[in-house]
Amino acid sequence: MTKKKQTQTPLSGDRLIDTLFRVILDTLNREIEAIRVKKVLRNSSRKELFGLLTEGKIYLGKRMHASQKHPLVAGLIHELLHAAFEDSVSERRILALENILLCRLTDAQKRHLRRYIPTHEVKKDPK
Repeated sequence: MTKKKQTQTPLSGDRLIDTLFRVILDTLNREIEAIRVKKVLRNSSRKELFGLLTEGKIYLGKRMHASQKHPLVAGLIHELLHAAFEDSVSERRILALENILLCRLTDAQKRHLRRYIPTHEVKKDPK
């Protein structure tokens, strides 16, 4: 019988950032059932969105992330923070945490998160 190789979680060396990174990964593995990428993501009032968390699924808008250094990873982090903290943290604080994490996460940690984002796009709009 062969053992599956466990991929080790990349760490930055900063205990606070590593703890937040583990919270994000735990949320991703326990609460999120699917991640979908859509070229243009819009809400019901036709406003273009970066990301959307609905019923355990995360939708990421590809066009809105095109100008960023780490496309789609920022949106994934943002939506995972919403899922992790639910209604206990305001949008302003979620944005602040997202910016801090984007600056302080290592490239290996960002690559680890990028593995969860599918390369194909969906055509169907979220419900």
